Amino acid sequence: MLHPLTLGADLRERGIGLHVIEQGIDTSTMEGTAMFGMLSVLAELLMLTEIPRRARPPDPPPRPSSAPTVSRASTPNCGVWGGG
Repeated sequence: MLHPLTLGADLRERGIGLHVIEQGIDTSTMEGTAMFGMLSVLAELLMLTEIPRRARPPDPPPRPSSAPTVSRASTPNCGVWGGG
């Protein structure tokens, strides 16, 4: 598969402009070239994050906390917040 940035550079070297009608992108203009580049980078980022997410096994369920709990009855009253 040809990367959109590579495609855009190749077309630009040949003097060919790309006009994407539905998105209103025209690579013969500076704005269109910038937008095409940004969308290409976002598409690559999406591909890089989605493929590994699909390939990896699902995350295991969270384990119950093993931190000790402190009950209010066993905490000495130090009077800082009005006591217990």
